[in-house]
Amino acid sequence: MKLLSGTLILIPVVNVFGFENHQRYLPDRRDLNRSFPGSTSGSMASRIASLLLNDIVSKCDYCIDFHTAAAQRTNYPNIRVDLSDPKAQRIAKAFGCSLIVHNEGPDGSFRREACKSGCPTIVVEAGEPWKIEPSVLELGVSGIKNVLSELGMLKYPANVPTHQALIYKTIWVRSEIGGILKFHIGPGDFIKEGQAIATNYSIM
Repeated sequence: MKLLSGTLILIPVVNVFGFENHQRYLPDRRDLNRSFPGSTSGSMASRIASLLLNDIVSKCDYCIDFHTAAAQRTNYPNIRVDLSDPKAQRIAKAFGCSLIVHNEGPDGSFRREACKSGCPTIVVEAGEPWKIEPSVLELGVSGIKNVLSELGMLKYPANVPTHQALIYKTIWVRSEIGGILKFHIGPGDFIKEGQAIATNYSIM
């Protein structure tokens, strides 16, 4: 990839220990993505967070953080961003996901602290954990190119979604009892008010 201007920094995996052990926790049993801004004299998670924020993010103009879903879940591709930040909103829209969710990020999260430090940051949530999915990989590469093009760093024809929604409120729909769940819709499908989303069956 030849850039017209600027520098692109790619960090494939920040939490290498978690990656190797198929979990999000470091050996000190702390969640790195709840340990920011960190400390140079704290726990392992705190020191890694401090190093990343002070030695890398402080030198960046923008940041894109990639996440998969949690265990036993799958995420329809979406962007998490603080829409009150015009610069962050700019790259969120440019990335090319159809769903953009307003969210400042949890306390101690990388995105929240990176934004507070002056680096507009978005999170891309897509796919399942413990997998490298070709469709998600393609989405990520295309999205990075879209953002670089928006920032004038790359000549690239933007891959624009057919629709793009800014979402300011989300809710969890949970079953009141356990059972065998049969979905009537798929991730990303449009639904109408009152439409059945899923049926929960017992084994009897």
